[in-house]
Amino acid sequence: MYAFFAFIVALFVTLVLAPGLAKVASRLKLVDLPNHRKVHAQPIPRCGGIAMALGTLVPLLMWTDLDAQRLSCIVAAGIVLIVGVWDDRCTIHYGWRLLGQVTAALIVMHAGIVLRHYPFFGLDPAPDVVSYTITTLFLVGLTNAVNLFDGLDGLAGGCVVLTLSTIALLGGQAGGDALALTCLSIIGATFGFLRYNTHPAKMFMGDAGSNWLGFTVGVLCIVLIEQHATALNPALPALLIGVPLLDLVAVVTQRLSLGLSPFAADRRHLHHKILDLGFRHYEAVALIYMVQAAMVATGLVLRFASDPVFIAAYATLAAVVVVTLLMLHKRRWRRPAPVSPEAREAPSAILRWRARLPALSGVALTVGLVFYLITGALAPVGISSDFALLALGTAGLVLADALIMRKSSRTMIRIGVYVSATAAAHFLVVWNEQSEAVGIVVGVLLACMGAVLLSAIVVGRRHSFQVTTQDLLILFLAIVIPNLTGQAFVAYRVSQMAAILVVVFYAAEFLLSREERVPTVIKVASIAGLGIMGLRGLLA
Repeated sequence: MYAFFAFIVALFVTLVLAPGLAKVASRLKLVDLPNHRKVHAQPIPRCGGIAMALGTLVPLLMWTDLDAQRLSCIVAAGIVLIVGVWDDRCTIHYGWRLLGQVTAALIVMHAGIVLRHYPFFGLDPAPDVVSYTITTLFLVGLTNAVNLFDGLDGLAGGCVVLTLSTIALLGGQAGGDALALTCLSIIGATFGFLRYNTHPAKMFMGDAGSNWLGFTVGVLCIVLIEQHATALNPALPALLIGVPLLDLVAVVTQRLSLGLSPFAADRRHLHHKILDLGFRHYEAVALIYMVQAAMVATGLVLRFASDPVFIAAYATLAAVVVVTLLMLHKRRWRRPAPVSPEAREAPSAILRWRARLPALSGVALTVGLVFYLITGALAPVGISSDFALLALGTAGLVLADALIMRKSSRTMIRIGVYVSATAAAHFLVVWNEQSEAVGIVVGVLLACMGAVLLSAIVVGRRHSFQVTTQDLLILFLAIVIPNLTGQAFVAYRVSQMAAILVVVFYAAEFLLSREERVPTVIKVASIAGLGIMGLRGLLA
């Protein structure tokens, strides 16, 4: 359960820190200026990586034992982050970046994080010279792969979330609770950043964030296959990394074939080629998410397969992507023009006479959300003292914001609702194991809320609430991944909690994204729910 709290804390810290860092970005010279290679037209702060790193660090300090190996990883990732910030400020020579990345790789290898097993080389570990060389190339290569891949809003962060979610599941399945907690901390921080980075982006992660993400993912991949799930195919990281690795190989190959430096910036990335076909920004990101999801899902299914099968699977998926793009460009194919707004609105014109639907939907969702939060807080299950303190602290922050600020911050209200909703989901699932009637009541409630939400979005055309590429990540994490791991995670109740939270979070976001004032009852319910949970935990 601590892993889920780590996710929430990392999300909370990143959501709070990111806007403050954005305000001082120009003073710190952390601003991304537009040019001919970039798709944005206005200067945008690129300090998201700092917020993500700090957001990840807080839950790690709270819930993990910082042994020598974890401290080495934190120090190494810190070096990569600092060099990235330096590069964001003044665009340093690539040699300095490589020096920082190699130094970080040496630190983690000294702590015992080394790739020693490889496809087609049997079960015996490779000699140290080979292992250290390949590990360095792997970490440096992946660091730069994610950095080069970070070309569209939400692209690199979203693909890394898919990779980390799989590492978390496989690591937890193999008994690596600390590994799962670390992955969920990074996922939470990344989701907090994607709140500001989903198209149109208000903030970039910068080279600091992309390098930091790439390096940490590489370290976690090694920890997974070398220290926890040693029965997994050693080529698994190829499919988990997926599209960023394919993009790196494709881009470097093209540049070298043309006699250019592999470090030269250009528009030869996969996302540039998709944009050149006429796809919109968010459509290109969604397509790449789908390809990454297919690779991650294939890796999960084939995680114990033989080396030839595994390599063939990755080569086939990569070939399909590359050949498809080459064929489309060769035939000069372009995406058909989008349907006009008038035509798109026509099918729902008959239903638009129901002018009261949006208001009624808001009332119904508010009642359902309040009932859910309070019922979850009162569920007769045990509450740990650690979570009790977290709940009371969160309730205090939301209450202080409501009392002190003339206009309550929607971010603070979201934090209160998300924390209380996540805890309520866990408590209700545990309670359901003791009483089947609870599951029936919760199921009916969620079905009604989902139906109301869907009708409000489709019929009401609420422009203040729009589905984005981030929603694809949420649905994949909630629906696909838990069902690809068999019964391994039944004890963690992932599927049930995910199903509950998808409906509840979307209902909360629908209510909180409206232009009118947030219903006071939602603020009161989130504060009351957290307060009840906290007091129950302390008094137990």
